[in-house]
Amino acid sequence: MLFPANQAATLVAGGLDWEITFFDFVDSFRRNTENKSYLIQDPPTSTGDSKLDSLLKSMVLYLCDEANLLPPEWAEEDGWLAEPWFVCGLPRLVSFSLVETPIRFKQNNIFVLSNFMDRV
Repeated sequence: MLFPANQAATLVAGGLDWEITFFDFVDSFRRNTENKSYLIQDPPTSTGDSKLDSLLKSMVLYLCDEANLLPPEWAEEDGWLAEPWFVCGLPRLVSFSLVETPIRFKQNNIFVLSNFMDRV
C-alpha cells in the first residue's frame, strides 16, 4: 500500500500518533521501488504542530538524500524551529543527539539519535 507524506500529515492532524504514522510513510517510501516521487510530490497540510511539520520535512529530505532524489520544493521551505527540539525527550541523551543528528534534521533545529530513521 502506498502511504504518501501528505496522507501521513493529514492523519496526524486528525489525532493519530505521529510516530506510527510518519514511520508508516517511511516504510512505504523505502519499499516503493517504482515511483518514490509520487509519495512526496504533494505538499502536506499542517499537522497542527510546527515541530511535527518540520520533522516531516526533515524526514522527507533525509529519505530523498538516501534515495538520491531531488527533494520536493515544499520540503525545502523553511522548517527552522525557533527552539531546538530533542525528539527523544530524555535529558541524558541530549549530548548524543547533538553529535549524532543527521544534517537534514539539524538544519531545522531538530535533534535525533543516529538510529532515528532505522527500521527493523
